Amino acid sequence: MTSVYIDNTTAGDRYNTLDIVQEPQQICLPIYKDTINSVISLEDAVKPLVECIPKILRKVQQAKQNCQNPSDGLSSDESAAIYLFSMRWKPDDECLYFILNTILRSHDVEKLKPWNLYLKLLFSALHRLPSIEITFYQDIKQDLIKNKNLKENFIVFRDFTFCSLSIPLSQKSTRNRTILEFKCHNAKFIERHIFNSDKNEILLMPTQFQFTKYVDRRNDLDIIQFEEYNKSSPLITFPIIFKQIHESITSMKKFTSTVTPMNTLSDTLYRNSKLERQIASHLLRSQMNLTYQNLTVNDVPIIIKQAIIDKQCTKLLLDNNSLNVEFISNLVLALPNNTTLQELHFFRANIDDKCVQILAQALAFNNSSVTLLGLNYNSITDIGVQYLAEMFNTNTILTCLQVRSNPIRKKGIKLLLNARHDPRNNLQQLDIDIKKSSINFERIFKSICHLET
Repeated sequence: MTSVYIDNTTAGDRYNTLDIVQEPQQICLPIYKDTINSVISLEDAVKPLVECIPKILRKVQQAKQNCQNPSDGLSSDESAAIYLFSMRWKPDDECLYFILNTILRSHDVEKLKPWNLYLKLLFSALHRLPSIEITFYQDIKQDLIKNKNLKENFIVFRDFTFCSLSIPLSQKSTRNRTILEFKCHNAKFIERHIFNSDKNEILLMPTQFQFTKYVDRRNDLDIIQFEEYNKSSPLITFPIIFKQIHESITSMKKFTSTVTPMNTLSDTLYRNSKLERQIASHLLRSQMNLTYQNLTVNDVPIIIKQAIIDKQCTKLLLDNNSLNVEFISNLVLALPNNTTLQELHFFRANIDDKCVQILAQALAFNNSSVTLLGLNYNSITDIGVQYLAEMFNTNTILTCLQVRSNPIRKKGIKLLLNARHDPRNNLQQLDIDIKKSSINFERIFKSICHLET
């Protein structure tokens, strides 16, 4: 794995305000349905940016002139999109990379909207470049060990980071510092498409890293090791489960063929013949029974491509499989604007609060056809119920929620019963256990909710 030096001029003040979260977060980048499959020139892509970057059109001309015969199979516009991102001019805060990274760190979706076309072109270009593995280091003044419990935490990089092979790591002072070591599996070598080709630059796309361990700790030096979460593909697959995204992808079929490598996993790198035969045995638009299949995250592309897209299943049963957050995170990519899948069942599927959070945020967009969500016999607590209750603030499609035999207490029961009574949603059936300790809730809501005592 190559060791590189991170460029502080593009990292900005990220390490003074590290974005450390308790569970995996999705990167907030908008890709809208009218551009996902379109072919666009760099000139058209930057038109919405002229107001905020006055020099942009002139810089585009320069970029196009230097990208007439690009390598790596990129088009001239795709190569020029990377070239433009790497360009530097004075003042620094008017450079494209500086403004875009600042907006990405701000989590402001409204400010990102004018960048939609350019981001689409940029990621189309980066997606064509092969991914490489790198290790990069950053020393910071903060003592993260004293201030943070990092054992199960993630560090989110919401912006683009330039790394370089040209600056020796030994030049960096490490005394009385905390050293962060990041292992990245999806960096992009962009040397052949940048303004200064002598810098041997590598681009790290928005992603997230999970804590792995402390290494070589001394009195004056703490080394904390992180590794990129989701090694198989970069996080920058424009997932739709982040609350702030206002629109989502038109269809998973277009999405997988244009942006993500998910479909290639099942076609080239991974096969599950038993699962494929099981899916093939089902009729078109039928109930898809995938119970007791020992499913893993590698099976998700097969399920999406063959069961949800090709077979257009109306009911998907994933009962009695030990599923995890990564599995659910990938599965929900198939939900936006799907018009056939009506029921999702996760009976005894190891679903916990983190999995529920992802499901709830995906369904909150109200752009799927799922009317029944079955979560009986899992590990959902009042925390997970809170996510479900918030989902019903916007979801008007889900009519049945099954959460029987989960460790849900009085607070969670009350939240769900209130959601059932809320006129803003269309929840008609709530299947939940009412414990004796909460018998008052049963009396109050008996007339409006189907309950089991």
